[in-house]
Amino acid sequence: MLIYFVCLILGFLLFPKKTLFYRYSLGVLFAVDCLANVALLLGDYRETISSRVGKAYLRGVKWILPVMWVIDLFFLVFAWEKHHCVKNIQDNVGSKSILRWK
Repeated sequence: MLIYFVCLILGFLLFPKKTLFYRYSLGVLFAVDCLANVALLLGDYRETISSRVGKAYLRGVKWILPVMWVIDLFFLVFAWEKHHCVKNIQDNVGSKSILRWK
């Protein structure tokens, strides 16, 4: 199972965006991200963790800063994307969160 997720992450990072494997990897990783948001963080099943962290940052939740820095650093190093959490806020989802962060 670990090898499967390592292959998905490598496919997401290394393959061109228009390839079938990239789109497959992106879809599976998005689903896992949403599942982790629900199962571990009691969030909305349609929202990613990055979106939720970005919203909490904009609302002024102080303890979320280290979490946001780690996520942003990961995407800066591996995907060359700055300010990932704030850029990927999903405004149309998040209302069904069980546990709200302010």
